[in-house]
Amino acid sequence: MSDSLERLRIFVHSLDPMNWLSWHDQQFLYSNNVCILSVFKAAVSVNLEAVPMAYPLPYNEYLEEVEALHLILAHDLYNELRALLSHIQSLGIREFPVMLLVMMIAFFSPLPGLKQPDKVVRVNDYYMQKLQIYLQLRFGNDAMVSLMTKILSTVERVRSFSQRLRELLNDVTHAGLQRQFESVCENIGLIAFLLQTEPKHDQC
Repeated sequence: MSDSLERLRIFVHSLDPMNWLSWHDQQFLYSNNVCILSVFKAAVSVNLEAVPMAYPLPYNEYLEEVEALHLILAHDLYNELRALLSHIQSLGIREFPVMLLVMMIAFFSPLPGLKQPDKVVRVNDYYMQKLQIYLQLRFGNDAMVSLMTKILSTVERVRSFSQRLRELLNDVTHAGLQRQFESVCENIGLIAFLLQTEPKHDQC
């Protein structure tokens, strides 16, 4: 997982628009949006029929309240990630160049806490326009409007998932991995397995 994130970090920080932003905004966008990029990147090539199901919730086991909560959340987040990847693939945007534009729209999103949000908005508008033009040329204006609406809605769904995943990982780390029920770590490992899926070379 760390290797996959390192390659993603190098790619993102090599983008020209990153050089237009302050160091604070570069780091702020990356820390908030790296998981979103990983979800869309994984959707390019992951075969959902071949990935395992979440480890089930145990019955007749005595678990402390926090541990039980972590187990439920890890179980549900993995299933939600599978559903998200399936939904993204159903949109018909799996070609890597198209997905790259979607990833840039998701990454360069104005967020509270940016020092220069106007610069991020301009970058976001640039990639948004490029994607609209591509979809319009390929599918026509009516289909482009419908697909753009679905894409932007999906970006927000992925953002919500990423935020909840971050909160779970922070809570689990704070409580200590050695104190977690085995299935908590197993399901977190399955999430990591999906997120580190690399696009195939023939799709790049």
